[in-house]
Amino acid sequence: MGRHTDNSEIPFLGWWWGLAWPWRLLIAAIPLGYSGYRFIFHDVFWPYGWAVGAVLLVVEVVRLFARKKSDDEYNF
Repeated sequence: MGRHTDNSEIPFLGWWWGLAWPWRLLIAAIPLGYSGYRFIFHDVFWPYGWAVGAVLLVVEVVRLFARKKSDDEYNF
């Protein structure tokens, strides 16, 4: 699925770093989309979905746009 990286940064999220970056963005968008759907169509505010999606999205965006080394896996 994705490249294996050194998972010593955050051992709890080791599986997350093993995924390719498009998959991580998609997974982060799922709770945001579901929370938005519930808010728009059912008038239910679901803060847990917003929080989980936002944290995953911020972590991924920061990692994608961080200054890269030449041996980094995200050189486009």
